[in-house]
Amino acid sequence: MVQPNSPSIGCYLGYIFGILAILWVSYLLYLLIGTVWRCCFGSGSRRSEPDPPFPLSQTTAPHPPSQAHAQPSRRSDPRPSQDSGVGMP
Repeated sequence: MVQPNSPSIGCYLGYIFGILAILWVSYLLYLLIGTVWRCCFGSGSRRSEPDPPFPLSQTTAPHPPSQAHAQPSRRSDPRPSQDSGVGMP
């Protein structure tokens, strides 16, 4: 008679799996809300912060590539070829 009154192992497993399920669902909701928040609101604030470092790095490193890209375009376009002949009267 003591055994029917005492909770069985199945009840404890049900409680444990129920708590784990609640935690899992809450974690998935956290990830979903965090992703939506980053896409809608977080991108604007994050874009403003990295902008100052990017122009600094672009002003130092990309100048040779930009000049290299500009030279083939000058060769292909007639207008830049006139610019290259500025020394001529």
